[in-house]
Amino acid sequence: WRPTCSGTEIPQRCAGGGLYADGATLLLERATIADNGASGNGYVKGGGLYVADSEVLLSLSIIERNGVYTTNWAARGGGIAAERSVLQVYATVISGNGASSSEYHNTARGGAVWFNGGQASEGSVLANVVLERNAALALSPELGAGVVYVESGRLHVSHSTVSFYNTTSARAGLFVGPVHLSNSIVWGYGPSLQTSHTEPIFGDVATAE
Repeated sequence: WRPTCSGTEIPQRCAGGGLYADGATLLLERATIADNGASGNGYVKGGGLYVADSEVLLSLSIIERNGVYTTNWAARGGGIAAERSVLQVYATVISGNGASSSEYHNTARGGAVWFNGGQASEGSVLANVVLERNAALALSPELGAGVVYVESGRLHVSHSTVSFYNTTSARAGLFVGPVHLSNSIVWGYGPSLQTSHTEPIFGDVATAE
């Protein structure tokens, strides 16, 4: 399932390649969300899963090979995009997802997860999660950022593994924004499509312990 949104005057919004939820309580267990995408010339969010104003509990699941792509604005959350929501993900694999843009001025954020939780985000967590081979890629080095990108709110990542091929075309790092990383493993990190290895693991106000 690959919704395509287009517009000529105002950049259109397109969201939820695999699953879309607005104002819902969403419980997913042993689910697979795979091989979905959303593309368009506007604001494109949530290649696998998009949620807004919702409470989400996702466990024992697989989010893989999903993507968002824009030709004229912003790509957010290749695997998962969540806005004004509580997002709780446990014991789940998030693999091979991506956010990308085709024009030099476009932005791509959150290859695996883009989170814009705002004041509703308390309690949001990724725990016992595997993040592997996710990417946020933009033509301009300053505009592609973060495998996990938190726009607002706070997201806690704990007891998780972030493994090889998590790439970003910016110097913003694997984790961007108010991300708190604890008791986790980050290994094999490096930008696979660049010769430079100067990108930090953390960007902005992301913290680790």
